[in-house]
Amino acid sequence: MNMKKLKILMLFILLSLAVQAQDFITIDTCYNRLEKNYPTMKNPALISEAVSIKMKSLNTNYLPQLNIGGQATWQSDVTKLEIDNPMFDFETPDISKDQYKLYAELSQVIWDGGATSVAKEIEDIAGRIEKQQIYVDLYALRQQVNALYFSVLMLQEQINVFEIQKAGIEDKLKEIRVAVENDMILPASEKELEVTKMSIEQQIYEAEQTRKTALLMLELLTGSEIPELTQFLLPACDLSLQKGIGRPEIDAFALQKQRLEVQKEMLTTQRYPQFAAFGQAGYGRPGLNMLSDDFEPFAIVGVKFSWSPWHWNNIQHKKQMLDLSVQQLNNKEEAFRQSIQTQAEQYLNDVHVNEEMMSRDEAIIGLRSDIRETKESQFVQGSITASEYLEAVNQETAAKVQQEIHRIKKSKAIIQYLTVTGKNKDNYESNE
Repeated sequence: MNMKKLKILMLFILLSLAVQAQDFITIDTCYNRLEKNYPTMKNPALISEAVSIKMKSLNTNYLPQLNIGGQATWQSDVTKLEIDNPMFDFETPDISKDQYKLYAELSQVIWDGGATSVAKEIEDIAGRIEKQQIYVDLYALRQQVNALYFSVLMLQEQINVFEIQKAGIEDKLKEIRVAVENDMILPASEKELEVTKMSIEQQIYEAEQTRKTALLMLELLTGSEIPELTQFLLPACDLSLQKGIGRPEIDAFALQKQRLEVQKEMLTTQRYPQFAAFGQAGYGRPGLNMLSDDFEPFAIVGVKFSWSPWHWNNIQHKKQMLDLSVQQLNNKEEAFRQSIQTQAEQYLNDVHVNEEMMSRDEAIIGLRSDIRETKESQFVQGSITASEYLEAVNQETAAKVQQEIHRIKKSKAIIQYLTVTGKNKDNYESNE
């Protein structure tokens, strides 16, 4: 094996190892990292715990309630028995005007009209609304991830094209230097190529710095380090034209309307009577015998109920206000859907436009390639200047750049369409 073949083999092995060692990342990976890094994603567990505590608190409504009380009073008059009959010759007791009572009362709800059950349902829905709002806020950040991800993709493609262009200029520089040394071409041609090379290097540097900034911002959003040599893969996704919107905001609207309906049920429970059993035991003067002036123990057991049969239409008015709130939510949801539909149509149009542009780019690149090959042959023969040849190279490169830009823009428009319509929301809820 000669030295040239050995060098080619070693270069191939090194390139293979470099490709294997290179990291790859997808936009779905960024979504998953965003979810794990989002600070408030820790809150759903806390919300569930808070709801559980509230449920336990409401459950105590069904448990016996113990109340301890006492009082000391003085009154201006007391019960007296005045009997003006000789047949009843006895003295009636004198009741003291100061009276004392210490008691303990145990009460047990028998039926509260369903108020506790409805209150628990309201608390459960309130917790679900809080969680859903977290997913709404998280999903909104996907737009930022999309913008940064495709910015990196576009800059990465531009850098690749610039590197290819730079390599071509360097090859031509070697030929020009030989020609200049042999007095076949003027030194000015070499200087023009050097200036062009420096200009390309400047463009590469600017694109690399912009790419680093985008990577840094993406790292902050996802909370994960992204190595500089990481290859960003262009999303390979189909354009879903299924009807409907799958955004988490839709679920949030539904939960809010559900809470309003349950609040109407809570108002209805206020129309029902409440029943409870109770028992009271105490010690005081007088006891249950109002004619005794001694301190005595006493006990009472029984059933009681409370009911407000007339509310002056107060409950009905509150229900009407809740109905108005439901209508307002319906209007907000309709406005949200219209906004989503408008954005979706815009992204669909962007997809079709970039598809058409890519088709035209292909034809332009073919023509520019033919022109560049002709100019290259003329330049080698010395029939045209370096500037004329470089113009052809730049025009071909520009055509390739435009095709890659249109390809990335098409993919971005598809992702934006899927994002805005909620077609790619599979991972917006925590998998924990």
